[in-house]
Amino acid sequence: MIQFLRDLWRGTPLGGGRSSQWGRARNEFLKRNPVCAVCGTKKKLEVHHVVLFSVDPSKELDSQ
Repeated sequence: MIQFLRDLWRGTPLGGGRSSQWGRARNEFLKRNPVCAVCGTKKKLEVHHVVLFSVDPSKELDSQ
């Protein structure tokens, strides 16, 4: 359990490595959504999944 939490904190994908298409999907999402949905900033944006990639790797490239 502790290792799971450490990996989650570090952003380590628990379900395996990232797809080679992740960078493209991320950049396309940021073009459509150039500001933070919470605070409105445009700096240091992070792209997060509604369902964590570590929980369901099949959702990695979903644009939602």
